Amino acid sequence: MPWHRALYLVAEDKDDLILTLFKNKKREQIYHFIEPSYGYEVNQFFMLNDTEFELTGELEQLTSYSIGTKREFSYGKIFDRQII
Repeated sequence: MPWHRALYLVAEDKDDLILTLFKNKKREQIYHFIEPSYGYEVNQFFMLNDTEFELTGELEQLTSYSIGTKREFSYGKIFDRQII
């Protein structure tokens, strides 16, 4: 199901569980998080083969690119702060 719908259904007690939901202060007010976390997720960037790019680890170098993301999904604290 779409991510936004899954968040809504769990918040409304119509579904029980979402896997790989990153915790943040806003979500802690709505959802119960199981500790310790049992899920692990890796986010990756993909580019066309003919693109010459090497990520140095500095997110600022991505500002000239369009990056597709899921609505209401967290990609980690550092990335989330950069895309606001």
